[in-house]
Amino acid sequence: MIKRVTVNRDSTVNEVSLAIQGKNITVFAANEKVVAFKKKLKKFWAKSIKKHDIDSFPTLKQFWTEDLEKNTPDELFNEILQHLNDVLHSVIEYFPEDQEIKLNQYEWLRNPFEVTEQATTLSATQYELLIDIRSESTLKTKFIKGPLVDFWCSIQHEHPELAHQAISVLLPFVAT
Repeated sequence: MIKRVTVNRDSTVNEVSLAIQGKNITVFAANEKVVAFKKKLKKFWAKSIKKHDIDSFPTLKQFWTEDLEKNTPDELFNEILQHLNDVLHSVIEYFPEDQEIKLNQYEWLRNPFEVTEQATTLSATQYELLIDIRSESTLKTKFIKGPLVDFWCSIQHEHPELAHQAISVLLPFVAT
């Protein structure tokens, strides 16, 4: 029971799950939410439990009594810590850390107006098209004003090759 209360942390797991779903959620936005969750698990919550600090776990703190706080066996904190580590490993299994590295290769589609180097995911022809896009001030205005996916969808007719690649990366589960 205590392990579940600890990790649910006021439904944080559900919040992350909901945050990576929905309209206009790109693979970049989802990745950022997952990265933040992994950091909380590993670098904050686990360290807090190691110090027997439960301030980060309001639901657990509700169950905590002064007597329990003074007499809590280390084994209980070790169990909670183990559970946090298990959750972290499960998250890593579904969202591998090398995914973050792969996404770095697609910075050109996250902000096509700031990329200056040819990405490894672009052919020479595609990079030339990206330079063309960067040179069009009307496209830059369109990029600034709306969601990333909308920008790439809006230029499908003008730049189908780049737009198709961008959309397939941004929305990997378009059919669902």
